[in-house]
Amino acid sequence: MKTQKTNGNHILKRMLALALGLLLAVGTACAETISDIGSYHSGWLSYLCTMPDGRILMGGGETDGTDSISSHAILVCLNTDRSVCWKKTLSAGTADNSISLGTVLEDGTIAVVQYDKVWNKKVLFLTQDGTFTGKEFAIPEEYTDYAAEPSFLMAYRTRGNDPAETLLLDWNGNVTARYDGMIMKDGIGDLISGKNELILYGNDSQDQYHAKLQKLEGVSDRTVWETVLDFQQANAGMSRLGDAAMTADGGFAALLQENVPGTEPDMFEGRNYLVRFDAEGRAMWTAGLEAQDGLYPSDVFAYNGKIAVRYSSPVDEPNSFPFRWFDEAGKELGMTELTLKAEDFPGLKEAAGKEKNLSQEFSYITLDEVIPMEDGAWLPATMSIFGTNEEQGFHKVNADVPYIMVRISEP
Repeated sequence: MKTQKTNGNHILKRMLALALGLLLAVGTACAETISDIGSYHSGWLSYLCTMPDGRILMGGGETDGTDSISSHAILVCLNTDRSVCWKKTLSAGTADNSISLGTVLEDGTIAVVQYDKVWNKKVLFLTQDGTFTGKEFAIPEEYTDYAAEPSFLMAYRTRGNDPAETLLLDWNGNVTARYDGMIMKDGIGDLISGKNELILYGNDSQDQYHAKLQKLEGVSDRTVWETVLDFQQANAGMSRLGDAAMTADGGFAALLQENVPGTEPDMFEGRNYLVRFDAEGRAMWTAGLEAQDGLYPSDVFAYNGKIAVRYSSPVDEPNSFPFRWFDEAGKELGMTELTLKAEDFPGLKEAAGKEKNLSQEFSYITLDEVIPMEDGAWLPATMSIFGTNEEQGFHKVNADVPYIMVRISEP
């Protein structure tokens, strides 16, 4: 492992990392562990941020229930008991609209990024009761919005054979920093969200694509510290930190993924590890995460003094989600699993019951990220049912998309 402290600009380049599926899990769900947060017509919803008073802000889009495929952007605020506090429609019209990012600024104002199907993007501002302030600004057309934190907005653009470029903007639309690379300086990376700090993880494009963890100073391009990891496997050709989370002590837990030569020519196999870092980015311990029964590590979160690694769901049980727990010292605490059924989603069975001669029915669950709350760690989830009949052929049964929050049990 090589740890460096540097100041100044570094050139970087990004390779988009991580395309590992959904997951998460803990025992069979029951009424005490599920909150219904509503259904949205042909819609989608995702977690944006936790507000200072503990309420949850979610954003997405939905259609108006007609034959039109156009959507309007929506914001949903949940109380601390996960009941709906308010829902706000931000736009409607001929183009698809949605909310991609959102945060609560240091003055208490909500800022969200709204975009349409032609990728016009603008920032809108609201009070905490969902009232528009009238302030807005556009994100430069050639940039993709990436992250929203109370003190900065992050966006990037690709530039052909040249390194990608990342922008940091304040909430008046002014550029506060600009550097080559996609999210991570001198590498390819992602941001640990929700911490209002520039803690970046990924790999280093200037050092044989070794995995790297990095902290930038304030809202700038100045490097405070960075850690580049040596390969765990002597024959590895590339490594990256595919996901990372901040732990309770201010340190970090990250999934290390290495590519090694496979059994077939020109093929590679993955090797996975959990790496624990202290608050200065120094690696403390590493645990192997071998594939278990065809399951592969997907991402990681930290909660209540524990670290959990999510695994992909089994092929033969697509609605069961396993994960593996550790304490912060590296002791393994065991595996748990969550299984969700259509009965856990209000209205789904009713929708399926209205179909005539439905056969080949199956369901598909999508999970969001884990949200720590006062009464536990909660996970947003939605389910879609598909089936076949003579009238419609193969089709999606439920037009209204139901969302629930599931509480995660601990070992």
